[in-house]
Amino acid sequence: MVNEMPPDKYSNVEEFINDIELIGEIEFAYNGVAYSLATVENGISVVEYNKPETEQLFESAEDFIAKFEINGKKIKDIVTKIDVLFH
Repeated sequence: MVNEMPPDKYSNVEEFINDIELIGEIEFAYNGVAYSLATVENGISVVEYNKPETEQLFESAEDFIAKFEINGKKIKDIVTKIDVLFH
């Protein structure tokens, strides 16, 4: 039997912003839906896995934190609840 490590969690918004700015690529999940975040030439791109039509672009990490929502909940309010799959 393989013991899988539990997913990482962010302890606060600042930690998430720091990862976005330093790493530039993060995969995370919330309520069973996985998302991919990447730094692109014109800002931050966020998309549901395998659903390119869901892509949203943000000017900066701060813009993403202020505006991105999942099921009507702002990411800044649920950042400690998301599962960090890759960073």
